[in-house]
Formats: sequence, structure tokens, C-alpha cells
Amino acid sequence: MEQVLLWYDGPQILLGSISRNRKIIAVAIADNNHEGQFLGAAVSDEQLLSYDEGKYDLRYLITQCFYGEWYSFLYEPDQDKICFYKINRDSALIIDSIPEAGLFSRSHDPITKLPVAIDYSTEKFSIDGHWQFAELSKFYNQVSDIYHIYNTIRRITEVMPNGNEERQIQSNFLRPFQGGGSYVGMFNSIANDNFDYAPLRFSGVKYNSPGWIEVKGRREQFGQTVALIDHFANFSQSIKTSYTELYSYLSKTNLLSADADVFIMDSVLSEIKQLTLQLCVNLPDIRFGDILKLSSDNYLVTAKVCLSICRRGERLASFFLQGRANYGDIDISTAAMLQD
Repeated sequence: MEQVLLWYDGPQILLGSISRNRKIIAVAIADNNHEGQFLGAAVSDEQLLSYDEGKYDLRYLITQCFYGEWYSFLYEPDQDKICFYKINRDSALIIDSIPEAGLFSRSHDPITKLPVAIDYSTEKFSIDGHWQFAELSKFYNQVSDIYHIYNTIRRITEVMPNGNEERQIQSNFLRPFQGGGSYVGMFNSIANDNFDYAPLRFSGVKYNSPGWIEVKGRREQFGQTVALIDHFANFSQSIKTSYTELYSYLSKTNLLSADADVFIMDSVLSEIKQLTLQLCVNLPDIRFGDILKLSSDNYLVTAKVCLSICRRGERLASFFLQGRANYGDIDISTAAMLQD
């Protein structure tokens, strides 16, 4: 344990780590049959920071813990090693031990080992010309979709989630191709899954032209989103060529609407892989291997996800090509405007 946050006739609230990427916050179990035993919840850095800032209480933090993992363990102040035992979500131990509502971080000692603050930035897209409300919504949704793809890539390649979290991430990508969803549903699920990790937030709009749309999110992933828009605006022809080749091949082989588990001959899989690889070459920071991992090593799903990313990139770029949207780092050449 890293810190005893509350001491009252013994430790009552603890903060520690269960792995390199997981914090655990724990409360003493108020039961004579469990003396010295604690209930802990695995929380994300984002959640711990929000809790410390008073955005929610301890009951919410424990019940809504990001990793969906709860543990029981014995703790004595002088012990060298702690053994954590995972418990099920519906365990009576969780239900009986969660603190009452209203216990905020101000109720205990300040957290001394907070994670490094996440590098958020607030950014503005300038807008001009005539916009309908539905177009503003469409613009933001496309930005959100791309942003959360980049954020999910970071989570699965750099943060290294545990098995349960990785399966949850992958299920968001597989669901539309198992007869139970749509691309819109897929991107909504991805965004929801990032809510406690690093969401993109709509923070303001000035509707009258010239105006602006303001969003807040991770600086790195926002920068990647902007780079993708810029690439689609300036190099649309090479992307369209790769997109059309892959889309046409899936259409020719009757795989555009096929489920993820459909049988595919090795020769067809090989061609899908090569065409998807070629498409990814034209997409900044969208690496074939990363999307393949997110898609549970399914080549067909990987291809369809990459096609869906392209459609969103193209829609976003169209607003900039029309002169109705602008951002400082996006510079569209006249030559790009004259591409076929």
C-alpha cells in the first residue's frame, strides 16, 4: 500500500497499486468476521484524479471502477506483501462494504501520490459559411469517432490492459460484424468505453458565422485526429485508390455484409490482408497490426474497420475543402483542391 488515507482506530481507507498501470482504493470491511480485511477497487488514473478533485464520492468511485475489478485482502501496517483475491461483482462483500454516499476526498488525508495529470487541451475549429444544426452534430461526431479510435489504439498498445479490459475493447469492434450492431453503434461503444479514460468533450460552440466549435481532449490524440483530416484533405486521391481497391474486392467476394465468423479461403484472406495493409499506409498512425489486435486478429473485421475510418476522414475533410471549417495546423494546397 502506498498511503493510509484515513485512520480511525486503525486503517480505514487505503490507496495502493496492484500493477504498473492500476491503482487500488480500498475500504475496511466493517464486520467482526473479516477483521483486518479490506475491499478494494481497481481504478484508472483519470478516475483517481477526478475523485481527488471532488467530482464524485468514494461510493461512486468504487462501484464504477474503470477496470471492473474488485478485490479482498488482509492488511497490516508492517506487512511486506499483500495477496489480492478477486471477487465477483455481485458478491455480498461488495454490497455490504461500500461506504455511504457523500464521502468525498476532503473527508480524508490528501492523496500524496497522484498520477501525473493527463495532458488535456481545449481546441477550437473555426467555422464559416452556412451550417445546419445537423451538420454541426455530424462534424463533432466524426471528430469524436476518429479521436476515440486513436485513444483506443493507445490503450491497447501502450497502457497494456488486462485480459478482461482487452476483451471488452475487442468486443466493441466485433459486435457490428456478429449480426448485432452497426458502425454507428460500434463507434458509440468505443466512445463510451473511453469515458473514464480520456473522453473527448464538446465544450462550446458559436453558431453564427464566422463562429467556432470547441472541444477538449487528450492533446496527443487530438493532434493525430487533425493530422488525419489534413492528410485526407491533401492526399485524397491515393487514399481513394486504396479504399476503392479494398472495398471492390470485398464486394466482389460477397464479404461486405458478411459476419466476422464467415469461412474465408486462405487466398482470399491473404488478398484482404495485402489490400488493408496498403490502405493503412495512407492513414497516419493507423497501423495494420494495431487494428488487427483491436479486431481480435480477424482480417475481415480489420478491413471493415479501416474502411469505416476512411469514410469518417473523408467526411471531415470535406468541411475543410469547402472552406466551412478551419484549424491552424491544417493547410490545404490548391493542388489538392484540383485532384480528380
